[in-house]
Amino acid sequence: MLRNRFNQRPEAWLIFSLVFASMSLGNLYPTPAQALETPASDIKHPDWSYSASIYEVNVRQYTSEGTFDAFAHHLPRLKGMGVSILWFMPIHPIGQLKRKGTLGSYYSVKDYKDVNPEFGTIDDFKNLVKRIHEMGMYVIIDWVGNHCAWDNPLVRQHPDWFTHDAQGNLVSPVPEWSDVVDFDYSRPDLWNFMIEAMKFWVRDVGVDGFRCDVAGMVPLEFWERARQELEEIKPVFMLAEWEAPQAHFRAFDATYGWDLYHLMMKVAKGSMPASAIGNYLEVNSRSYPQDAYRMYFTSNHDENSWNGSALERFGAGAPVFAILSLTLDGIPLVYGGQEAGLNKRLAFFDKDEIPWAEHPIREIYRRLLLLKRANRALWNGEQGARAQWIHTSDDDHVFAFVRRKSGDKVLVVTNLSNSDVEVTLKGKSHVGGYRQILPKDLHADIYFMGDDKIHLPPWGYRVFAEPVDEGFRGLERASRGLDVLSKILPGLYASRGALLDDTSQVTSTLEIIHVWKESQDGEWFYIEDKIPNDNQKLQARYLWHLFPRADGIVIGRTFAISRGLTAGNVEESFWKNTSRDALSLVEGCTLAFRRKKVGVFTAQLEDSACLYEDALDFPLISGLKVKPGEVKLERATARIADGQPIFEQATYVRQPE
Repeated sequence: MLRNRFNQRPEAWLIFSLVFASMSLGNLYPTPAQALETPASDIKHPDWSYSASIYEVNVRQYTSEGTFDAFAHHLPRLKGMGVSILWFMPIHPIGQLKRKGTLGSYYSVKDYKDVNPEFGTIDDFKNLVKRIHEMGMYVIIDWVGNHCAWDNPLVRQHPDWFTHDAQGNLVSPVPEWSDVVDFDYSRPDLWNFMIEAMKFWVRDVGVDGFRCDVAGMVPLEFWERARQELEEIKPVFMLAEWEAPQAHFRAFDATYGWDLYHLMMKVAKGSMPASAIGNYLEVNSRSYPQDAYRMYFTSNHDENSWNGSALERFGAGAPVFAILSLTLDGIPLVYGGQEAGLNKRLAFFDKDEIPWAEHPIREIYRRLLLLKRANRALWNGEQGARAQWIHTSDDDHVFAFVRRKSGDKVLVVTNLSNSDVEVTLKGKSHVGGYRQILPKDLHADIYFMGDDKIHLPPWGYRVFAEPVDEGFRGLERASRGLDVLSKILPGLYASRGALLDDTSQVTSTLEIIHVWKESQDGEWFYIEDKIPNDNQKLQARYLWHLFPRADGIVIGRTFAISRGLTAGNVEESFWKNTSRDALSLVEGCTLAFRRKKVGVFTAQLEDSACLYEDALDFPLISGLKVKPGEVKLERATARIADGQPIFEQATYVRQPE
């Protein structure tokens, strides 16, 4: 929020910087150039943060509804993309007095202990936090500590908590922020109020930390005390919208990497060589504590709204600079919508929905966020590895580095120019065997010997890693397994078995019509079958999602099933029953297909969480065995009776054509 609030007067940022340069260090944190060879940090990062990434959520613009409940339907997709920490832009009620635009700025806070009614209720947000935690992700919320809305009750109740001009009038922090009024942190009671309000969100709502807006405009000692008291409740994650090394000593886990962002912009425009990034990393490693998390990005809400989308600013180089932000030794940020190729400036004070669409850049985010979780070389702070610059025969255009940690390693080579290049990777720091992660190549195992030559197209990149088992080899097996399923499953089957809770024989047939991938995400697929029942042909489709931790042929996650459909209403009923609003009903129900030996596959229900009352009698294909000339399917129906799960299962054998 900081720099681009000055969009109405570009010179305001310079004035603001000069004013801050004259302030005491109690309120102004030194820049990296002023703070070389800093001491170690006393911060203890949450254990879950070391392999984490950050994803920024703009609730207003995320969906057409702009609510917490509507956003919740995206959680399975974000989980599958490898997202760890969800940062919600301010969720508090927005002031009416001096409001900008039709809906106002999120950063004009009217009540620090409530939520914007446009987004839902505080109970809606509590439920959202609970669900995010159940899915193994974490929540931080934007905290606006420097200022508040003019009609915040605090203005009337505690006018002494605010800054006044020489005439005794309340003032904004800077003229351009006319919709907010500036706090005066010389008042101890203000400290107590703010910290108690932050405790409320951690203790009573369950959030896991805060992104602290314009953190350098609030005394560092305040944040240090806040961190200490919040830690008495539970470990928290604190992100500062500031760039000072001292912020890491006792207050913040992470700070913004603004300098790298602006440097990458200059490299993209050709005004600085690629080697400037290597020089930056060397200075950064001396300037910040070894365990500091620097947050790297190619976009955020400010940059997008005021300066343009990442695709607008980086052009054809947007993917390669995104790769750098995801793999350099920092914690990466993805602004909501970037994975969909967001190529518009979202309105800041008005409704302006993200245009969700398929885009190739999503594969970059997904593969690298998953890799970060699986490969310790990409972890944050001291549990990860520093980026070791690899010089090339063309450092003006090519930047390469390797990260190694505890046997894990990642090698990244990027062409930061619009020219075709062939370069030599000098030295032997990158020597070893790898699998190519990007561009995606399932068979690209490679061994580097040292002084290796590599070719890159304009704005090209190569990302290699070892090991990649958890994040990718399983997913690649799953993709290949789906290709196998699509070839061997279709056909007519006759039952050969009995109900598990009954000795009577089942006599029915099953026809697998299609097995195919849905275009969305490239990971969804359907199995469609016809089941005769009471002389009426019923048609069902099973919607699956490939899950990355495969240790066999396919992992499927069942999100929604349609059943009882007649030929006349198949499409309408199917899409109705598998709408986005229904996808969450059986979240957590994971069915894993594993290869026992050549041609023999078994399936196992990984989690009984799918057996909700709302998901009674949902069918699933629970086993697959393939032998020469014979394909067997086990088809089960899971239901709840007297509060207990019951599985009814039958075996089907494909009939000769």
